[in-house]
Amino acid sequence: MDMGETKNVWSSMTLFKDYICRLLLGLTVILLFSCSENVLDSALTFRGNCIEIKLVGERDRESIVENISVIDVKQLAKYDVSYYRVVYRTEYMGRGIDASGLLLIPKDVWDCRLIGYFHGTNIPIGLAGVNKQVPSYYRGERSDFIEVRFVGLCWASAGYAVFMPDYIGYGVSKDVEHPYNYYPEMFKSNIDGLLAVKSFLSEQGYASCDKLFLAGWSQGAGASLSAHKYIEESYTDEFTVMASSNVAGPYNFAGFMDDIVERQNESTDIMNILSWSAYALNKYSGLNIPADQVFAYPVYDQISALNTPSKKPAEVFNSLFLSKLNGSDEDSFKKVALENSFHRGWKPQGAIFFHHCSGDKVVPIFNTEDAFKGLKRSNLVMNIYTINGGSHYTLDSFIYRTVIDFDGIK
Repeated sequence: MDMGETKNVWSSMTLFKDYICRLLLGLTVILLFSCSENVLDSALTFRGNCIEIKLVGERDRESIVENISVIDVKQLAKYDVSYYRVVYRTEYMGRGIDASGLLLIPKDVWDCRLIGYFHGTNIPIGLAGVNKQVPSYYRGERSDFIEVRFVGLCWASAGYAVFMPDYIGYGVSKDVEHPYNYYPEMFKSNIDGLLAVKSFLSEQGYASCDKLFLAGWSQGAGASLSAHKYIEESYTDEFTVMASSNVAGPYNFAGFMDDIVERQNESTDIMNILSWSAYALNKYSGLNIPADQVFAYPVYDQISALNTPSKKPAEVFNSLFLSKLNGSDEDSFKKVALENSFHRGWKPQGAIFFHHCSGDKVVPIFNTEDAFKGLKRSNLVMNIYTINGGSHYTLDSFIYRTVIDFDGIK
């Protein structure tokens, strides 16, 4: 083999080695990229990203006014409204998941401010009627969808962009259980939804998207007040909480559970949601106390927790569990219940408005009174509207006053 042939062979071998190296490098990159995708996904790097925002309908101002039966909103409603179904990335029990909600925007109001509105209790998917209340399912109906029609559309027509999350367990995430009344877990999907719609609104040219208002009813009022706290602690680069308006929420959740013990031999019409609350708190806090140590009947999922055999707490909960609820704050469940309470021990920076009816038999008014007394005062506006009589479902004053109060916050 002469020198020329040797050179050619060496050149060929070099090219072959280069090819193999490039192939291996390519495979390595592919593997690394695939792994990094999994790592990134498990680390929830994409939380708060929009998956889809789709225009699904429009309502004119006149039809919005006509369709709100609980209150005359002619003076509040000013604009036609477009509404969008939103799907976004969030976290559920430490893993990535998609969630959904409804975004309502007043037409041609480019300086509209953003309200995150958190709805009240919906019995989970699979039981009658829930599909007629989940915000992202709304398509212009003139019945059902009470909070979308009475609250969301009204406030959007008053000039606000209103985001109404479905919550995990509803909408596109209906195949998993809902973390009912456990606010640290609920907050993750709610804040990610707000981040997603803020990004969308900013891209569309809307101003003031970082000036955030919060509101909610019942379970949603607890979500609103806890979000007020969490955002001011951890998301100040994204939002300034201007105010929250909260009606009939279980802010003193530990006290809410204590009330069970005090009335354990009395029948209550909300026994099913008390049981569901205990089930969710045990599951989503990570306590994972065996179900037979919490309940006096077989409970293995949220539906069985809701399907209580009695209306009396003493016949639904394990007797030892009830005695521990009445015991030391260091007991694991009691401690978690206290950590899930937001009625004291922190200083809000944004204004807070509380609403509650004296006749509320679902969430006792002491929750609102405790929060009004227990939150540390700064220079913020804090007000409590006590409606004489009424019930847990009396929302007319809340709907009207919230717009007036939010309009007064600069």
